[in-house]
Amino acid sequence: MYNYKELTQMFTELAEDTKKLMDKEIQNAYHTNALLVKILLSQAQTQGLELAVDTNSLENEFLLKQISSSEVTALSRPASDFVRRNTQLGRLGTVATVATQDPAVVRERDALKAELQEAKERMAKLQEETTKMMRDRTALNTQGSIALITHNDTYISL
Repeated sequence: MYNYKELTQMFTELAEDTKKLMDKEIQNAYHTNALLVKILLSQAQTQGLELAVDTNSLENEFLLKQISSSEVTALSRPASDFVRRNTQLGRLGTVATVATQDPAVVRERDALKAELQEAKERMAKLQEETTKMMRDRTALNTQGSIALITHNDTYISL
């Protein structure tokens, strides 16, 4: 049997341990979400997208109230609803796994893809030309340093 003082101490320690564990889990969730955003942004950039974020929306009271109401909804659900499952993310250019069907957006996307391809081809051509010019320059420098000019029996290397 436990007396009142021992029970109070046990519950106090339990509350402290629970608070520490919750703080650790919240911090882990923050870090995990930040890592997820970083991965998504880097994948988008490797696909050739440039993303910008308007941080002013972080202070939007309407959005903050929506988050608050979603917290209330989440807390009313059973814990089994939050079991982690592998999820498949939609491809870039899709929203909720539904492809964008706006014809203007599709045309603009296709035009940008064509422009990007042309730019890549031009860049490859310029790189080839630059490489050829650098090789030619190196060959000329090598030939010039071998050739010696004599002037008054003095050897000068170019």
